[in-house]
Amino acid sequence: MPALNSAELDRLQERLTLEEERSLLEATKELLPDVVFLVQRKEEASSGEVPVRVLPQPLRVLGYSTTGEAGAVALQAFGQILDDLPIILEVGSNLLASGLVTWMREQSISVVCIADLPPNGDSRVRTLVKRLRAAAPELRIMVGRWASPSLADENTEQLTAAGASHVSSTLEASRVYLQKIVALLSKAELESPPTSVEPKRIRLANAK
Repeated sequence: MPALNSAELDRLQERLTLEEERSLLEATKELLPDVVFLVQRKEEASSGEVPVRVLPQPLRVLGYSTTGEAGAVALQAFGQILDDLPIILEVGSNLLASGLVTWMREQSISVVCIADLPPNGDSRVRTLVKRLRAAAPELRIMVGRWASPSLADENTEQLTAAGASHVSSTLEASRVYLQKIVALLSKAELESPPTSVEPKRIRLANAK
């Protein structure tokens, strides 16, 4: 995340050429397997509850970046640390905000994960969150303001006031939030009564 935050900062301050930014992001992509390893080690040392993983279909999450390619790489890292959960992260590439709302409705998405990397300001993502909330009141909107500790947001009230369901500064915290959703859905699935099927009535014709 520090590399991605630095890329975003240098992009905003026009200190990186397009080729230099691409080179940095490609190098970061090569480190993604290490991200998975580190997160798994942290989970092994944690005493957190592991959710029951009983779902008829994987939970579909739409990923969207408001910070260009750097956010897209962060979403790729996030997708890798979700590999062991019944979750599919689908990244909406090259979508405008209006297209995001349309695609979300057409695909029946119930969770959206927006990658908005500091030091980029949060005004743009607040507008997007408000738009999504107005279009889908039941939608779970999670915002990843993923950053190194020195750049992490201390105040997330504006985003939650705009309609965000969850705001986090680390990939791990975002994963935990999705784990909780999976646990809730799993519990609902286990507690739902079985569907009763009325036996078919077969009418036999009299043999002549």
